[in-house]
Amino acid sequence: LEAAAVFSGSPGAEPGKPSRAEKAARSASSEIAFLLHPRRIFAEPGSRRGARERIEAERDWRNSSSLLRSLLLSVALRAAGSLAGAEAAESPAGPRRHLSSLIKDWLLDRKAAEAFAGPAGDVGAARIEALLAAIAAVWGDEWAAEASRAVPGAFLANLFADAAVAECLAFHEHAGVSYFNKERIEGMTRALAPAALLSVQRAGRLDRRSVREIFEAGDRLLAAAEACGYRVAGMIERSER
Repeated sequence: LEAAAVFSGSPGAEPGKPSRAEKAARSASSEIAFLLHPRRIFAEPGSRRGARERIEAERDWRNSSSLLRSLLLSVALRAAGSLAGAEAAESPAGPRRHLSSLIKDWLLDRKAAEAFAGPAGDVGAARIEALLAAIAAVWGDEWAAEASRAVPGAFLANLFADAAVAECLAFHEHAGVSYFNKERIEGMTRALAPAALLSVQRAGRLDRRSVREIFEAGDRLLAAAEACGYRVAGMIERSER
C-alpha cells in the first residue's frame, strides 16, 4: 500500500496525521478481520430457512486456504486501487476499469501467482488463485449491486468480456462453440459472494436481506450456467434479454 501511494503520487501525511496508505491499511485490516470472522452475518436472528447453507458458505471460505488467500489478496488489491485513484474514476464502471488496468499494468496477478506457487508449487493452481483475487477485487461491488436486481441487466455480458474472467473460467472452443468450465464458475461464484458482502458492509447496508440476496444471486448464476450448457454465448444472451 505504501508503494501504491508513491506510484500514484499521493501526497505525504501531515505531521501527526496518518498517511493515505496507513488509512487504507487500517480499512483493509478491518475487512480481513471480517473475512476471518464473518460469523455475525450468519448468526442474525430471524428465519432459520437457509441457515445450513449460510453456515456451509462460511466454512467454505474460512476452511479453504486457497479461497481465503484469494479473498485476502483481493482486499489488498482493492486498497491499492483506491490509493491509485480507482475510487475517483468517473461512472459506475470507472473504478472497475481503473483497478483492472492497474492489476494488469503492475503485473499484480502474475506476482501474486508466483508468490502463491512458491519455489516448488503448483503454478497452474496458483494462477487461478491470483485470478480469483483480481476478479473478486474488480467485480465485488458490481456483483453486490447485481444481487439486489430482479433483472440481470448487462452485468453478465460485462463480466464475461473480462479477460481475467475468460482465463479463470477456461474459455475454450468445441465444434465452433465457446464453452466455459463448470468447476471454475463454481469457484468464481464462491469468491464473489464474500467480496460482495464486503461491498455492502463498506456501504453500511449489511443485513439479513443483503446476505440472502447475494447468495441467491450466486445460485441463480450457477443455475443459468447449467441451463445454457456452459456456453459463453448462452450466458451473454441471458444478459441481453
